[in-house]
Amino acid sequence: MKSLNYIGLLLLSLLMTGDGFSAVVKLRDPTEPPMGANLKSKVKAQTGVTVTSIIISPRRRIALINGKYVKAGDLVAGNKVITIRRDYVLLSQSGKKFKVYVIKNEVQKKRR
Repeated sequence: MKSLNYIGLLLLSLLMTGDGFSAVVKLRDPTEPPMGANLKSKVKAQTGVTVTSIIISPRRRIALINGKYVKAGDLVAGNKVITIRRDYVLLSQSGKKFKVYVIKNEVQKKRR
């Protein structure tokens, strides 16, 4: 009985120090950037553009690019906004068209 209490006390102390608990459960660091954050820096480095959000309604399409709300036809960072789609914005610069995809957040609303 005494050895059983000793083992229980040992397990409890391991759990309290975190060593035993972290070996069992892999916890996510809340200060770690969300998945895709490293992609954000690569996209911005290549194009100078970061698409953070896209809003589509029956009457309009708006994208949040580099902290500024834009629509088709607007200029942002020297790029013309050609069209705004659900997952990306089609831009044009010097006659070349390219897509910049929206940075995905971890929490998304389900589509109906």
